[in-house]
Amino acid sequence: MSNVNATTVHATLSCHANELPFCPPTHISSIQVIPLLDQQDDALCALNPPSNMPFASAKSLLFLALFGTTALISHANDRFDKLYNEKIEALSDVSSQLINALEPAARCRAAQNCNDIDCLPNACSHDSFGKEYKCSNLLQTVGQPDFCSRSCDSQNRLLNLRTSTLTTPPGTLRYKRKGRIENIEVPNLELRRDVCAFKRIHSFLAEAFNRHKLRSWLYVASKTGLMMTFPGTAHGRTEPSLQTCGFVPMIRPWYIAAASGSKDVVFLFDRTSLTTTEKVLPKALVSELERLRRDDYVAVIAVSGENAEVLLSSGSPSILRKADESFKETLVQAVHRLPPSSGQPVMKEAIEKAFDILQESEKQQQSSLCSRIIVILAGNAPACFKECNKKSSSGCTCTADIVTAVQAKQARMGERKVSIVAFTEGMNNDAQRMARSIVCASDAASVWQQVQPNKSSDSALSAYTDIGSLTQTSREYTSDIYIDGFGLGDIFTIARPMYERETNALVGVSGVDITITEVADRVGGRDAARAVIEDKIRKERRSCSPRKPDSCAQQKLRARYGGICADVLVGEKRSWKCYRAGSSLFFRSEALTSWEEARANCQTLGSGADLAVLDNDGKNELVAAISAYDGSWIGLRAEQNKELEWISGSPFEKKGFSFNFDYEIDINRLHEKELIDACVAVDRRGTSGNWNIGPCDSKRMAICEVKTTAENVSSICPQDNTFDRRTTVYEPVHRVDCDLSETVKCSEDEETALENANPLCPDRSSGGRSEFDRRCCGGRSDTGPTQCQTTDKKSSSGAVIGGAVGAVIVVGLAASIAIIFFRRKRKAKRVEGQESPPLEAPCADSSPPPDRSEDNLQLPFPKTQAPKPSSMDVNGSKPPNDLYDGLDI
Repeated sequence: MSNVNATTVHATLSCHANELPFCPPTHISSIQVIPLLDQQDDALCALNPPSNMPFASAKSLLFLALFGTTALISHANDRFDKLYNEKIEALSDVSSQLINALEPAARCRAAQNCNDIDCLPNACSHDSFGKEYKCSNLLQTVGQPDFCSRSCDSQNRLLNLRTSTLTTPPGTLRYKRKGRIENIEVPNLELRRDVCAFKRIHSFLAEAFNRHKLRSWLYVASKTGLMMTFPGTAHGRTEPSLQTCGFVPMIRPWYIAAASGSKDVVFLFDRTSLTTTEKVLPKALVSELERLRRDDYVAVIAVSGENAEVLLSSGSPSILRKADESFKETLVQAVHRLPPSSGQPVMKEAIEKAFDILQESEKQQQSSLCSRIIVILAGNAPACFKECNKKSSSGCTCTADIVTAVQAKQARMGERKVSIVAFTEGMNNDAQRMARSIVCASDAASVWQQVQPNKSSDSALSAYTDIGSLTQTSREYTSDIYIDGFGLGDIFTIARPMYERETNALVGVSGVDITITEVADRVGGRDAARAVIEDKIRKERRSCSPRKPDSCAQQKLRARYGGICADVLVGEKRSWKCYRAGSSLFFRSEALTSWEEARANCQTLGSGADLAVLDNDGKNELVAAISAYDGSWIGLRAEQNKELEWISGSPFEKKGFSFNFDYEIDINRLHEKELIDACVAVDRRGTSGNWNIGPCDSKRMAICEVKTTAENVSSICPQDNTFDRRTTVYEPVHRVDCDLSETVKCSEDEETALENANPLCPDRSSGGRSEFDRRCCGGRSDTGPTQCQTTDKKSSSGAVIGGAVGAVIVVGLAASIAIIFFRRKRKAKRVEGQESPPLEAPCADSSPPPDRSEDNLQLPFPKTQAPKPSSMDVNGSKPPNDLYDGLDI
């Protein structure tokens, strides 16, 4: 309770030795009563005895105080838990629907009937709410007097109690005129897919809201930034364009509480990629810093071509800082001030420094003691690649050196291994090789994601969110207390993260708000409400049990973002000499040689042996598992002024597993600028997109191939020393035989349907309304029965009302005087007869809590005027099943 901001109230209680044994004999003593909670509500009291009280009596008093305090706290917690569980029931109703709607297969199917279901109103639309958008006091403004202060009905607001509304991040919508109607279009297809999917859960929000008699917002949000809220309400909009109107759920406290557990995180930001303002990664970094939890610990390392600098470092060695609001704001400003850097980033130095910061922070108790994450944001290849692509390079070990450093640091991290999430922007193949290789070599849940140039900065680092959510499970989480952006004052949210069943990847969050006022009504005061909420949050965050998904779950997550990791078939406990795939046997040549030298070495092994020809994905998958991190030569090259050609003489046909970049650019560069042949090497970064172009005279390892029908195959590859996936028993590092069917792309018909989908309601009015008119009662022609009505004319009815009010006041005063007189008379009788008044609990508030039941809810008109339920209404629809459905609000 020491964290409660107490209000001190002094009261004097009289006690007598015959009635209160802890008082001195024949002495009337005053006891100071100090409520720890709000003086207007049930008080939790600490009794401070006077200095002349005997020690034994003081001990008795202290015991009674502690006993009473414990009882009151327990009672408050019980009442809070009951309220909490009531809200969870509503949350459960919509959470199951959210996961069903956002499963990959369901999202694909949703586009096919997207136009067949009623359109969804967007909160930024001018008039898509229609006549159902009316003044209601169901959700009243609390603690924000200026929210609708210009309205004559400032506590109430415009709501739609029949329809949910949708919001998307700013800049994700646009108008597309069709005749006199302005259609609202969602250009981003992934976001549009979610809008179509949300149509399936549209009605469930209203049903859950009604069934559980909620008095605050109920909503769901996807990881793409789409959010659906009930009751429906408009967002503030001051400009004709849709670009500035929107909402980003991922930065709200409730989303953060559910989507990301407590963590220690170090961001490595490549300053050398700060070349244009269009870059996504700098903005994405700021977004992630802003949404850190208050119990997270963070550091940012700015990586240049010369050094790796820890921003706002407070000493040496550098350690993490707690992500409170002040530090986050200062850190964001420091990121904004970063200038571009020339050269290529010193990434190895930066990664080693990140591991050191994480380790030192735990020693100095500057740690969440939960998840550890390093986030790499890169645009350019590391500085060590400068020499790798030069003519006659002595040998490229750049990627291998970085991977070795990561593995060495990881080995010293104990049981709490560090997850690595790597992002690359642009098409630098070497940057991708480094990022993917580190991820696949990390002994923890890790993933790589290529950031697309048109990606919203708010959702660009979604892979980081997925890794951060590995500490969470599908249960409820309590957010910090915050101010509602729509006028409900201080609130908190019970939120639940939802995950794909196959990959454990986060798909969205559902939430239900609870106002502090609602909790205060249950537990006895606003301070008591804050105390039980904070206690709930502390209990939740004491525990940390990060989940490490199994190999297939990690591979499915990687497949979603950019490709799975290759297995590792070399190294310790991997002593095979040859590796079989189909009718071919492959073996490694570990000598660092040019392409020509490597081919000659292969051919000396025996008849039919040569550099490997990878003409199918099975061969590529196997060869990736035995290749070098910096690439191994295969039998593919482009001689001067020629295209790529296999050593067999057949032309190269690009396969989906080969290059993931425009390789012809690199070939032309080597032909025209370096005047040298271009050769192909395969590396270990993954089972696809793992080919790269290099000068043929640079030094690399090689992969040789021999057919199983060769005459001397048994001498080259002894049977007992040959790996065959079909028969060899071993424990894979990364499984490549996982069922990835859940990660397949949508069908062609489903993609076509998505392109033609138009799920949002159009704007039929081009005229805009002020923010006041969009959200507050009064000033509009369609605000319903409680539309504000004012007049300056005096009327007889006004006189009658004034007279009635005056009469009530007079009667009330008379009654008060009578009550005071009666009480004094009773007191006099008790004193005369030595009758002691009954003891009352100190600090007790005898007044009942505010009645917020339906019968006392200020409805837009008396309940007697509410439409009576019937078996069918005039339109033939089903009868109302709840109070809200029977009222025109």
